[in-house]
Amino acid sequence: MGWARRIIPPGWLLVALLMSAGMHHWSPIDQLLSPPMSRLGVVPLAAGLLVTAAAVVAFRRARTPVIPFERSTTLVTDGIYLFTRNPMYLGLVLVLGGTAMLLGSIGAFLPLPPFVAIIEFGYIHAEERFLAEIFGDDYLHYRHAVRRWLGFTQVIHKQSTKRVRYAVSHGDPIPAPPRGAERGARHLQFPEPHRPGAEDR
Repeated sequence: MGWARRIIPPGWLLVALLMSAGMHHWSPIDQLLSPPMSRLGVVPLAAGLLVTAAAVVAFRRARTPVIPFERSTTLVTDGIYLFTRNPMYLGLVLVLGGTAMLLGSIGAFLPLPPFVAIIEFGYIHAEERFLAEIFGDDYLHYRHAVRRWLGFTQVIHKQSTKRVRYAVSHGDPIPAPPRGAERGARHLQFPEPHRPGAEDR
């Protein structure tokens, strides 16, 4: 889906929002949500804006490009990135889903699955290969620890006054990053994925 990359993801969001509004107006099919229930769409919409903003701020602090497929200079793994590997894309999906909820019709929800597919197969899969080439094992270990869209991370972030240390939920120690490492710009050494041995059988 190289053609998908000719438009940056916010552009696809704008297209999807226009389609959602158009479908709601001209082909609503049926009304799924009506006020006051439909007003709950404000929650995912606002959450999506906040998540996206937090991710952009993290990239700016780490001084790594926000535009997809520009060569990344830093693997950002803290903050919102402890809970999702793709907070910017997750935020866009939440904005579109929240808008569809506010409109409330079946037609308004129809652009949502194609939008997710474009983001998933047009951007995320290719970016995962791209990041693996740049950061190697650091990224592969991070990918093992944190889900693509949303999920509990296996990495617990602990802040001390002088140094930042990481521990995984099953108790394996991870070396602390070096002194002076900038916040949001740490190349972390995550533990190798556990592979069952004879003693586990």
